[in-house]
Amino acid sequence: MKLKRDHFLRTSIGIFLAGCFLGTLAPSPVDPIYFYLENYVVPHTTGLGKILLEIFNWYILDSLYYLLLMGLAYVLHIKKVSIAKKITVIGGIAGLGIVIGILTRVLWK
Repeated sequence: MKLKRDHFLRTSIGIFLAGCFLGTLAPSPVDPIYFYLENYVVPHTTGLGKILLEIFNWYILDSLYYLLLMGLAYVLHIKKVSIAKKITVIGGIAGLGIVIGILTRVLWK
């Protein structure tokens, strides 16, 4: 069966890829930690500590945030929470990331 283009985003793979795109595009609440480490901590470290800190900062920090989101989504799915509450929680998390990103950018100039 050939899948039509307009039905692709309704499949689980299409939804997953759209979520990956939006998740990468939107600022996350861990961005201020990333910018703080990158601007104030990493320049003052050397050797193996610097390498480990950069690995943590670039890869693990965002992964932990998405792991938290996955756990939250799992709980919301298992508890059969209404769609309005799901949208409120997800919108709140996205909004928190945006607000923290903007405040960090404004306050650290």
